[in-house]
Amino acid sequence: MDEWPGIESSADNLVAAVERLKNGLVAHATGGRMDDAEYQRLRSLVMGSAVLKGRVPAFIRDCRMPHEFWGFIQPKFPSYQERREFLAGEFNPILSDLESRRLSSVARVRVEAAVSTSDPASHEFIHEQLEKCDAKLGAGDFDGAITNARSLVEAVLREMERRLSVEPPHTDGDLAKQYKRVAKLMNLDPNKKGLDAAFVEILRGLVSIVNGLATLRNTASDAHARTYRPEQHHARLAVNTAKTVVDFLFETYEYQKRTGKLVADQQA
Repeated sequence: MDEWPGIESSADNLVAAVERLKNGLVAHATGGRMDDAEYQRLRSLVMGSAVLKGRVPAFIRDCRMPHEFWGFIQPKFPSYQERREFLAGEFNPILSDLESRRLSSVARVRVEAAVSTSDPASHEFIHEQLEKCDAKLGAGDFDGAITNARSLVEAVLREMERRLSVEPPHTDGDLAKQYKRVAKLMNLDPNKKGLDAAFVEILRGLVSIVNGLATLRNTASDAHARTYRPEQHHARLAVNTAKTVVDFLFETYEYQKRTGKLVADQQA
């Protein structure tokens, strides 16, 4: 196997490495053989990854060589299918999490690039919310991550309204009303005549997402008295949907500005 220099610098590479380790072990557990040197390199990589800290399966930590893994898996599961299912259950959640982080990074880069020429105060606040979302997810502060996901959407909507409305941005804290105002300014109102039916459904979905973020923040975040405690998948869903919404808003803004479809642009 080739060397993997700087593999941690790329989320794509880390996903590929974990996938390669999984596939190698599946082969070793079902009649094939994983190369000793490849196993050692991949094991060393995942064991030393800060991103994967606390996520590496126990048998990877315990088995330093493929034959030790065979000694673990062979008596534990008599059939090939059981071994495949076991390894999928151990590795697939890790791969899903890594892929989610990769998509979050893409959205983050796009949002930061989009606000780089805006009001410095707004840019600083949006950047801060992006940092807090990712940091709180990593630290297990799922309540705080939801709060910051909502704050991110609110900050971007305020920035869009500042750019496009002749009136000062509203500061009433009603996220749903804020989104509807911005949607009309950006020609994204699902009730607008002449829109494709499929696009209307997507726009309605965005309204529902924003409404859901506002409600989730009230019931599950650290900003109010909670009715339930959120888990990691709840918080990650909130953060990733927030990033998707704001990424779409900036992409749409740039497109409509470029094609002359915006009614007003206070930044220009």
